[in-house]
Amino acid sequence: LPQFPTLGVGAFTAPARGVSGDYYDVIQSREDRLVGIIGDVAGKGVSAALVMVMIRSILHLVTNTDKDIATVLDWVNRGITGKVDLDHYATLGLVAINIPTGELEYSNASHPPLLVFRRATGTIESVEIKSVPIGIERKNAYQRKTLRLNDGDMAVLYTDGIIEAMNPHGKQFGRKGLGQVIMKHRDLAPREIAAKIQAELVSFVGSARQHDDQTVLIFKMKL
Repeated sequence: LPQFPTLGVGAFTAPARGVSGDYYDVIQSREDRLVGIIGDVAGKGVSAALVMVMIRSILHLVTNTDKDIATVLDWVNRGITGKVDLDHYATLGLVAINIPTGELEYSNASHPPLLVFRRATGTIESVEIKSVPIGIERKNAYQRKTLRLNDGDMAVLYTDGIIEAMNPHGKQFGRKGLGQVIMKHRDLAPREIAAKIQAELVSFVGSARQHDDQTVLIFKMKL
């Protein structure tokens, strides 16, 4: 993962089976612009992974643009819809971050909300955009939200395998559990925070079986 003087990046992924349908990527589309991507294809195994490879290929072709991140998501959707079975639709979350300033664009295709940790207030914001998955409706127009990451702030993308992870008593890890780990380790580097989330998940789940792929992608400003 790339690292910059003003922006740190961290991630982890853990497949539920040998081949994951989760996907994360970090693409430096311009000298001052970083695009972070997280996705989850419905289903498991090789068939889900192949759909994600198609999505990845399109993203690497279209992210080098001056268009906003919602337009990028529109292009990916048009490229995928009609070419995959409806039972292999995908959810996607995209952020485009201005590396020197922390300005952030967020767009969502039915993916779990972006979490934003604010160092100044010690709080976590949930940024949600109602939308449909990739591959369902070709003419869908995706929306975006903009915000700014200040010094010490973090943007966290994740798949539902994180928040829906269950312990032996049937309790879910939840968005609250994820937020608590982020808050607890907020002074660490993103790669270390990602490792802490993974460790906390393993401890929480215990002997329970992992039912879904798990992925986290973290961006932290260092202004």
